Amino acid sequence: MKTNFLFVLLSFYYLSSFAQIEITGKIIDSETEKTLGSTSIVVSPKGKSNILGYAISDSEGKFKIKITPTVDSLSIKVSSLAYTTFKKEILARNQDLTISLEPAVETLDEIFLRKPPIRQRGDTLVFDPAAFKSNKDRSIQDVLSKMPGIDIDPSGAIKYQGKPINKFYVEGLDLMGGQYGMVSNNLNADKVSAVEILENHQPLKVLDSLIPSEQAAINIKLKNKVTVSGNIEMGLGAAPTLYFGKLSPMLFTKNFQTLVTYQANNNGTDITQDFSSFSYSAFRFGRNAEAKKDWFSLASVNPPPFSQKRWLNNQAQAISANALFKNEKEVEFKVNASYINNLIKKEGGNLTTYFLPEGNTTIENVTQNNFRDESLDVSLSIERNKDKNFFKESLSFKKEWDRGSAFLTENQDPQYQSLSTPFTDLKNNFEIIFPFRKQLITFNSNIQYNETPQDLRISPGVFTEILSPNEPIDQVDQQLFYKNFVANHSLDFTKRFGSFSLSLQPGLDFKLQNMHSQILLDGILHSDIDFKNDMKWREVSTYARTGLNYRTDKLTVSLRLPFEITHYDIDDQISNENQTENAFTLNPSLWSEYKFWNYWKTNASARYSKNYGPLIEMYSGYLLSHYRNLARHNVPLMETSSQSFSFGLEYRNPINTWFGRINYSYSDGKNDQIFNMITQPNGSTVLEALDLVNRNNRKSIGASASKLILPIKTTFKLSSDYTHSNRDILLNSELMKNTTETWQNSINLNGDFVNWMTVEYDGSVRLSQTENKIQDLRKVWTQNHKLGLYFYFLKNHTLSFSGEWVQSKLENDSWDDFFGDILYRFTLSEKRKIDFELSLINVFNKKIYQNISVGNYTISESNYMLRPRQIMAKVRIPL
Repeated sequence: MKTNFLFVLLSFYYLSSFAQIEITGKIIDSETEKTLGSTSIVVSPKGKSNILGYAISDSEGKFKIKITPTVDSLSIKVSSLAYTTFKKEILARNQDLTISLEPAVETLDEIFLRKPPIRQRGDTLVFDPAAFKSNKDRSIQDVLSKMPGIDIDPSGAIKYQGKPINKFYVEGLDLMGGQYGMVSNNLNADKVSAVEILENHQPLKVLDSLIPSEQAAINIKLKNKVTVSGNIEMGLGAAPTLYFGKLSPMLFTKNFQTLVTYQANNNGTDITQDFSSFSYSAFRFGRNAEAKKDWFSLASVNPPPFSQKRWLNNQAQAISANALFKNEKEVEFKVNASYINNLIKKEGGNLTTYFLPEGNTTIENVTQNNFRDESLDVSLSIERNKDKNFFKESLSFKKEWDRGSAFLTENQDPQYQSLSTPFTDLKNNFEIIFPFRKQLITFNSNIQYNETPQDLRISPGVFTEILSPNEPIDQVDQQLFYKNFVANHSLDFTKRFGSFSLSLQPGLDFKLQNMHSQILLDGILHSDIDFKNDMKWREVSTYARTGLNYRTDKLTVSLRLPFEITHYDIDDQISNENQTENAFTLNPSLWSEYKFWNYWKTNASARYSKNYGPLIEMYSGYLLSHYRNLARHNVPLMETSSQSFSFGLEYRNPINTWFGRINYSYSDGKNDQIFNMITQPNGSTVLEALDLVNRNNRKSIGASASKLILPIKTTFKLSSDYTHSNRDILLNSELMKNTTETWQNSINLNGDFVNWMTVEYDGSVRLSQTENKIQDLRKVWTQNHKLGLYFYFLKNHTLSFSGEWVQSKLENDSWDDFFGDILYRFTLSEKRKIDFELSLINVFNKKIYQNISVGNYTISESNYMLRPRQIMAKVRIPL
């Protein structure tokens, strides 16, 4: 597969670069012979209007255009304000031109200059926000969502050409790191002069010409050197008593930025969007930070797949303070601190049918669920990011006090559950890059410690036939304490040879984890060692990761060859058993990108990986992780291997504002262990890991296209994604192949067809189907259509009507829901733009959402309690 891939890739590059020519030149004034900058040069086929290439002359009047012509003769057109347009026919060959422009003496009644909506400067695309902004838009995120090539997930994550961005800057500074939603949601669009897309952005300047990047970044340019922005928002409502408050002042200057926010509400507004981290670490070699592991979970219901304002029953408050200062030596000092207290209530039910080898069973339950997320997060960092060196020191501390409860009625039998999952995390990251003779030296250090004591209580007891077969249990209490220490250190030597760069990175990673667990029955410790764990896991990895990069204006190739020797030590202190393993792995990867025909580029990647573990999934005693799940993993160290391939083609043309992409990926994996899912007649599952080789594979293809139609100020976005996967599952000791297919199509339209109305439409249709030995092929269709109409019949007045239709369908049964909202907004003045709003949400007072879903061996009909009809008055004062 790898040989075929390289052959196709090299052939494609060769054909794409065939017969490419370069036209260079200089533009001068015919009378003064002075060079002319900012002059437009366009090359087209002779006698045709389509554009093969274009350029704008620099301050010295010079230009360069690379094209791949399909004809022998070309036409070149040069235009500049106050000069006569120059046209000439030329041969399709490499040449250097000197073009003289004649001054034009004309008397013009009026001159209208319109900035193009999208411009290109090298690898940077510059979007004009005014070309996309409607009367209803307030934040820069409202405007970003309309720009072609840019998509914003419901979570707030920003993607460019289908890939997440790696940085979000304001005037070249990264105040919030991964929590950029706090800026994009609160920065007023009127304060922004331009949105820059930095393609193939390398965040570390010293590595810009050495280490290629697949991702883009966004940089927000402001109109003023000193910008004060943000909002003061307040609201009150009923159904029942509702409140909303948000204060988000922010200040941006050349060397200082700050953002402070306080918000509280119970009207279904999700505060976590401002605090969600879509982080990209500036540390090049550090392993990903160890995130919190939730060992246990409560009974719950899945929320609906539409706007959270319709179903999120919350009581939330949060505060955040952030500041960045850059001194005269370009050293950045940054502090970020936040506190969140968020109570979420859920209520709903499920009617689930289990298809088992020995027969089908149906379980009905109703759940009321309360969960409180409470956390404190503080981080300090110092960074110097220069062309010749880099330095960063970052220290962060996080404390969580998460807890929750659930009231469950299953087949008429009541049950109470409580869960506590506090978490403490401390980590320090350090990296320095500096030149030594003719190479770069990098030292990286990542140290982290975290711990979490977790407690799950269920009353009356569950799994009594295993935990206590001779007598009933009023309460079962699963307790666990887990702690984790990680220390990763590495050096890196990078040297450049013309278009090539070679890096060698020796390093040492150390990880120590401890887990102690026990089960109490009616407050008494279970004496059987099968229900206790006292595990110690050690992992020491010594490695030498080599990298070879090749980079030109058109072609980028990156090859990684990481050699790694890892010592695993699993110590079970309950059974006094010890398992050790020394594993050697070589996980090569190849990524390449080629730019051609000015607006096109293609990328391809191939990867092979072999891994062991994870260690924390190896324990001999049972763990009650959920009221329906009891599991033990008393098996040798698991080995997994996989190989993957991907190919992508992208097109983006700032002249005609077309953006498009198509991607294909394939992966194939093998595991030497599988979980036997022993499902009981009541739907509960006992998981046992077994030594049995099993495989899985996945292939997907996706495409998207977007375009701005400037005359009607409308952006269209289309996308389609198909995924097919196969994997082995072991259900009640019977091995079978499970096949899953999904196909999703979506369309988005956002336009101002006339100056008194804005139309927004967002629609998606999804097909999901699952098939295995015990369940015939079942297809589930789901679709979601949202339409918003905004009318501006009177100056400073906005009236909007929005509706949302949701449908799920299984064979001949379907579930349909329709929602409607009305909003009236009065803007006090054009200059201050103080908004007074009156909104009516859920006009039809829809109270319950019903849905259908298909699992590997289940079909579930679910319902979810929605927020009732509510009316709310709000005022928004921009800063």
